[in-house]
Amino acid sequence: MSTQSTPVNASFDPCTQALDDLRTASEQQVILLDFDETLFLRNSTEEYLRTVKPQALAALILLALNRLKPWTWWVKTNSHALRDWCRVVVMTLLFPWTLLLWRRRARSLSGEFTNEGVLEAIRENPNTPQVIVASNGFRFIIAPLLKAMKMPATQLIACRFWQGHRDRQQGKTSLVTADLGEAAVAQALLLTDSQDDALLLDRVATPLLVVWPAAQCVSALRSAYIPLFYMQRVKKKGTQNFLKKTLMNEFLPLVLTLSWGSPHPLLHSIGLALLFFSFWCIYEIGYMENDLVAEHHESNPTLSDNYLKYKGKINYSEPWLWATVSAIPALLLWQWIAPDVGPGPLNLMVQGPAQIALSLVIWLVTLLLLRLTYWVYNYIDEQTRVWIYPVLQIFKYASFLLLTPGNLVVVLYFSSQVIARWIPYLIYRNSQLETFPNFPIQWARFVSFLFLLLPLLCTEKIEAVVTWQTLILLGISLYRAKGESLKLFQNTTFLSNAFRNVASALRFGQRSLFKNPYSR
Repeated sequence: MSTQSTPVNASFDPCTQALDDLRTASEQQVILLDFDETLFLRNSTEEYLRTVKPQALAALILLALNRLKPWTWWVKTNSHALRDWCRVVVMTLLFPWTLLLWRRRARSLSGEFTNEGVLEAIRENPNTPQVIVASNGFRFIIAPLLKAMKMPATQLIACRFWQGHRDRQQGKTSLVTADLGEAAVAQALLLTDSQDDALLLDRVATPLLVVWPAAQCVSALRSAYIPLFYMQRVKKKGTQNFLKKTLMNEFLPLVLTLSWGSPHPLLHSIGLALLFFSFWCIYEIGYMENDLVAEHHESNPTLSDNYLKYKGKINYSEPWLWATVSAIPALLLWQWIAPDVGPGPLNLMVQGPAQIALSLVIWLVTLLLLRLTYWVYNYIDEQTRVWIYPVLQIFKYASFLLLTPGNLVVVLYFSSQVIARWIPYLIYRNSQLETFPNFPIQWARFVSFLFLLLPLLCTEKIEAVVTWQTLILLGISLYRAKGESLKLFQNTTFLSNAFRNVASALRFGQRSLFKNPYSR
């Protein structure tokens, strides 16, 4: 069926054999050329989808389509054949300017990824056989590429735009047979790289199944920047981990502290969520940079298994666009629900649009300082990082206090969050304890918050400290630490000598209870 199935020796090259067959095809023999990854050494559909601008928004929509799989809603069998058609139609309708962008990009792609060996072999054929490009791709995508290649093809058989779902379900064999007829197909030469063309390969006279070394299918999502994608897939390794550790540990405390006292807590939480997203778009740059620095400057870097896979998504500029765009509606919403509340402690007695502009400037400057701090953290030595690390943690909470008010209890709670994170990091950088991953960070948060509240109880009225907000924060902290606290108590043991000394003292009233049991 193919050149690959021919008995081979050490000198046999299926690519060379295929080119020789193209040069010697007879005048009566139709040459059928597959397009994607054969004549064109990339996938034309994926390249078209990579042309969509803005790329980040397009990537989010493609991810949503991949998750929802709308092509399975009306067709249960062979639904995968409709996947590309559904993606192309949706993206073209949402971003119609892609048609113009594609015509321009097709010229550069054809010059870079045309299989020149195949093209040259066809031109060298003295019999000038009829050449037909047959593809499961889309006619409006392939045609500009063929035109730029100056391909001596007399015909293009490919899927249509609106009727593409029917064409792809019928398959290439049906499309070619319907167009050329059984007799022409039976005498044809077919060059393809895909096992999906097995039926057509069985029907032609000269079947050539060849995988070209330079051919590659590059996903439309490979190089597209998607906010928080790197943190989820590389740093945090998975959706569940991201939702649990980032939303529960970072976002929920912000809602319970900052949105709690708002006159419109739900709307305030929505604005807070947008600002939270804005903040983490910039914080994620630090994660990307940290891995790049480790790869290039550390002798034994600790990198995720997915680092090399998603390294192409690293982007330092687009996160700023997302951070700014998401911050503006958040500030507008906060201004609408609380017009008399200025930008936190930096309120300069301005109102209306001027206040929103001031808040946006404050926020962007804060993000710029965050970016600068993370840059310093990434490029200094590891031992010095322990003093920059708590500053990064402070940014996670103090940044929002610049734009919305908080009370003293809120500040103390944020301080406990920072302390609880700094302690294990100090241990990590200054010891070789193998038990470090078991450090009870949730218990440390609860204890730190409790200790920070004690001096406040001594200096303030109890009703100003013991509020519903304080009790709920304590309750949630204790609830989240229940597993760690239970394990701590279960692992607590008494030294045998000390226990016997206490028992002896209780029995005989000896004063040795207050002496060092190990002293002579």
